[in-house]
Amino acid sequence: MLSQKWKYYNHAIIPTSAPHEIVDTTLVERGDIWKLYGKKALFVRWTSNFDCGFETGWWYCIKDTDFDINALKSKRRYEITSGLKFCYAEKINPEKYTEDIFRCYKLANEEYKNTGKVIDKKVFLNNLIEDSKNRNKEYWGVFLKETKEMVGYAYNNVFGQYVDFTTIKFIPQYLHYKSSAVLVYAMLMEYRNKQKKRYINDGERSISHKTNFQEYLIKYFGFRKAYCMLHIKYRMIIKIVVYILYPFRRILLKMDKYHLFHYINAVLQMEEIVRKQRME
Repeated sequence: MLSQKWKYYNHAIIPTSAPHEIVDTTLVERGDIWKLYGKKALFVRWTSNFDCGFETGWWYCIKDTDFDINALKSKRRYEITSGLKFCYAEKINPEKYTEDIFRCYKLANEEYKNTGKVIDKKVFLNNLIEDSKNRNKEYWGVFLKETKEMVGYAYNNVFGQYVDFTTIKFIPQYLHYKSSAVLVYAMLMEYRNKQKKRYINDGERSISHKTNFQEYLIKYFGFRKAYCMLHIKYRMIIKIVVYILYPFRRILLKMDKYHLFHYINAVLQMEEIVRKQRME
């Protein structure tokens, strides 16, 4: 069914297809896409021309080569080798680590601004139990060797050709043990070097949540930006609002600390990227 090729996420409708696959936009062209989620969805967003080879302003952060720790500069290699002295990472059954995972999630989110509402603990734990039954969903934990305490986790969607790094969270006060490097290293060795997945995807360019994690992956682990074309189709009333607010986008950035304006600014920034792509 065409409706199964799309999903609702954060007031948007996005495709369920892989980044390298061509998106079927039949429902968008017919206007039937808005019937899927009522008035909750404000716009439809999708990409095309995956890994086009030139800068477009929009990208997926991917790793499509084997990881060779010996090829790293000594300082970057030390980031991993020092971490391995204190931490270890392994694939886990989320049902056995529900409290630990939620603790990491909660403490990590307290460090971020404008992340939106934290998921209720009961809902979060129920989702973990459901995930444990899905063969495409895999969880990893990173632990301190001395105490066996979980200090971070990752949740991945694993498919035949590629892997999505969907969620990665770390307890901030343990990052000096290089827990992030140990976890990423272990997953790269498994998915790229061992399983030979076509690529590992850390997601699209992040606008709503400002982090340096993609730059960290590029610098230390050889990820790269696979540029593509961004497309947005607005609900009519939202289209009017965007066109009215667009000339004032620089002014609105001054109110970015407020959640509503933060979301508006993210949409306007994507609109700016789309307009620039049309001009090039």
